[in-house]
Amino acid sequence: MMPIKDPEKRRVNGREAQRRYTKRHRKRVREAMRRYRARHPETVGKYNRILHLRRKFKITEADYQTLLEKQNGRCAVCPRLASEERYGRLHIDHDHINNRIRGLLCQRHNMVLGLVKDNVNTLKELIEYLHVDNLRCEPNLFELHEKRSLRSDLGGTDRQRKDHSLFDGSLS
Repeated sequence: MMPIKDPEKRRVNGREAQRRYTKRHRKRVREAMRRYRARHPETVGKYNRILHLRRKFKITEADYQTLLEKQNGRCAVCPRLASEERYGRLHIDHDHINNRIRGLLCQRHNMVLGLVKDNVNTLKELIEYLHVDNLRCEPNLFELHEKRSLRSDLGGTDRQRKDHSLFDGSLS
């Protein structure tokens, strides 16, 4: 068999051969990978980080460090330092539609944006909710709700009413 001269074809052929080998010797490959990860956790962690940045955000570790320096090592929203975060780094905030990077955030602020799905209107509604004085919880509001939900006039089976009668004397 003649060697493949075209580097692109040689690379593709090599990948296909590697896939066939991995498929045939799945247990052996997995065990070798497990042993390597156990012996070299720092190397594997750094490599995984590099792959994550490249695949998800199309940036390098140097690009991340540049962003971090522009933000003085802090979250773009609050004064929290990257060193105070888990794993010592901030999360990359990006627009989920066009994948454009907006900045680096601490875990708390990154989660908030994720939970509201980057919806500005939802954030405005939450801010308005926090500013309304008459919606503040009254001290007995939770207890009142709990008692109402246990009353028989709200339905439930006889067994449920019987079990809940232990908690509220008005049901017996």
